[in-house]
Amino acid sequence: MKRIVREVKESMQRKKGLTFLMMFGITVFLAIAIVLLHTYLSIQEKKASVASFEGLNVYQLSDTLVEEVDWQSYLNEPGALEQVKQFYTYLEEDLQEKYIYIFTQTHPCTTY
Repeated sequence: MKRIVREVKESMQRKKGLTFLMMFGITVFLAIAIVLLHTYLSIQEKKASVASFEGLNVYQLSDTLVEEVDWQSYLNEPGALEQVKQFYTYLEEDLQEKYIYIFTQTHPCTTY
């Protein structure tokens, strides 16, 4: 056994470049494998959390206001913000189901 270890050490000393490249390759391979495993587990976790919303009702304020122009014209109508407020008040107070808020903010918020 000592002879094999000695042979390996001598070989590594003679071929330092090859040994370095092999170690570097193994390190890169392991790093990529760990990243892929972490990504896969993260996707599975997110998939499980999304599955909990499967089969629930969908309530949308803007069913027909798909285009940005339509949404902006709706918001310019008098009482539009009051309707939005009533809709979310209904979700918070009257609806006895699980729900999730999904917002798409098209412009940045500014701090006053």
